[in-house]
Amino acid sequence: MSSQIETLLPPAISSNPALAAVELPRAVLMRVNFVPGVRQRLGWRGVKECTASSGGLTLKIADMAGIYGLSLVDTQNCKGQGSAKFNLYYFPSPDEEILESFSVAACIEALREDFIDRVREFSDDEQLLTLFKLATLEVSFLAETESVSLTLKAAARQLLVSADGVVATGVNGPEQVVEPGGIDQDLAAFKTVMPFFRSLTGSFSYCLAASPLALQRRSRPGRKFIYYKNNRFKEEPLAESRELSLSLGWGEEGALVADDKDFPVLEVDWSVPDERPKEYADEPWWTSQVPGARFSLDKNSMGITERPKLIVLTGFLGAGKTSFLNYFIEYQASRNAFVAIIQNEIGAQGLDTLLLGQHYAVTEMDEGCVCCTLSGNLKLALSEILTGFQPDFVVLETTGLANPANLLAEISELEDQVAFCSITTIVDASQGQVPIDKFTVAHEQVMLADAIIINKSDQVSAKQLIQLTDRIKAMNPMASIHNANYGDCSPSEVYGVNFAGQMHLPDATKRSEFSGGTHQGDGISSFMTKLDKSLDRQIFLSAAADFPGQVLRVKGIVQFTGESDPLIYQYVPGSQALSVVTESTPEECFLVFVGEDIHNSAGTFLKNLNLVSCPGG
Repeated sequence: MSSQIETLLPPAISSNPALAAVELPRAVLMRVNFVPGVRQRLGWRGVKECTASSGGLTLKIADMAGIYGLSLVDTQNCKGQGSAKFNLYYFPSPDEEILESFSVAACIEALREDFIDRVREFSDDEQLLTLFKLATLEVSFLAETESVSLTLKAAARQLLVSADGVVATGVNGPEQVVEPGGIDQDLAAFKTVMPFFRSLTGSFSYCLAASPLALQRRSRPGRKFIYYKNNRFKEEPLAESRELSLSLGWGEEGALVADDKDFPVLEVDWSVPDERPKEYADEPWWTSQVPGARFSLDKNSMGITERPKLIVLTGFLGAGKTSFLNYFIEYQASRNAFVAIIQNEIGAQGLDTLLLGQHYAVTEMDEGCVCCTLSGNLKLALSEILTGFQPDFVVLETTGLANPANLLAEISELEDQVAFCSITTIVDASQGQVPIDKFTVAHEQVMLADAIIINKSDQVSAKQLIQLTDRIKAMNPMASIHNANYGDCSPSEVYGVNFAGQMHLPDATKRSEFSGGTHQGDGISSFMTKLDKSLDRQIFLSAAADFPGQVLRVKGIVQFTGESDPLIYQYVPGSQALSVVTESTPEECFLVFVGEDIHNSAGTFLKNLNLVSCPGG
């Protein structure tokens, strides 16, 4: 199974058993959800990462109206075996019958108007974490044999008794809804989380290209929990009920499914070559082929010529490309379509990946910018993504200094791999016509686009917006023009239903009409410096507010004195912002400066902060 693990995890992760156990579910979910037929057959209807914090996932399963949540709580390493423990939650739909089985407090939360918005970020919401936890999921990884196991633990009956009763305020005032000593929650927890476990284990079998070699079901006596007003709990036996532990193991026979002292009663103990347990005979985890999912096999071997749609996303520095891309990914994920991204940034330090909070395949090309150092890297990056995934869309997000005119020839050579769809240009309304008038790159980004999104339109007056729109129409009367704030613009509005309005690549004659000018011709360069010490927040922001007009973009990771976590810093003329890092903690802090005569401007700024500039590190 080694070769399959290698396709899911890089060596740096698979060599660390605990980290591998943490990352395997995420890697499997991403892989499966990039194959349309497989994700449909296995029951996935959407997977999204919590953006406010790392480690939380929300998941939608077919035939379940609510949303599952998965959140990491613990990891362990012991003698080459790593384990990761996740809490598993179910957030019912407000009109779902199962809601009546939840506690009164849970029902009140589920009926609030902001419930779904809070669920999307549940991993930071203590109220939701307390009220909707139903089970735990344990993942184990044995490094020596690269064997894997998944274990689901939940109560067949989750019973919660209120010792003091529950009073809720209704339209007629306070009302006793649960009598003292009455049942507040009576939920079939194990049954509720099994649809998720089926989809997940079926996904593991598909990605590992193997069926489980072992299965165990264990149990222990059931319990009921009695709670009091002072937040005190008491456990008591629950007759005729039990708590269950269901484990599946892949890889070396019997390597991971072992005795569990917490669940002493062994109810089912199966391993190859015995006949499969009849009660689990029809479960999806037994086959790695996912029958009936025509897209689950290699498309080329099946003669399927459907190609992912390619969108070139461009726009001058700080216009809001990544904001629109984040919204685009979420929009497509909600429709069971998945996006692969090729990102390119000027300078040797990438950042935009940290600004995306969704699941996607991403290849970064950080050394230089795509407009002048591509040299075949686009085709290489595209081949890498298409080899590992079968996305519905591929988005090439270029640096703000890329001229799409310089990409057209190479894109035309990719038509056997992708269906070219659009050059989409984001324009910063707050900067007005200045970049278009001053820089060839910005001018030709607008000229070449078939779809133009005027972002930050709320930051200018109606008159200014009309003037900018009229200027763009005069430059490119064929492009569709849309207004947006924070990149929030519906793809169906921009591209039409089913992307029916696909753009045709300009032919060689049309391409010759563009200068192909680069940022060097516009006198723009970049400068990167590493930050080896923490900074005073107020002094930093005050100094940045005095950047001269030649500074067009500053972004990076900064650590402020007295603050526990580093932050993402972004600057465009007239605006600067700080945001949390939603992915793993960056290895180092740095700043990238972009603009005219940028070394002098950056040097002055660093000097004001008592920092020594060290370009490139």
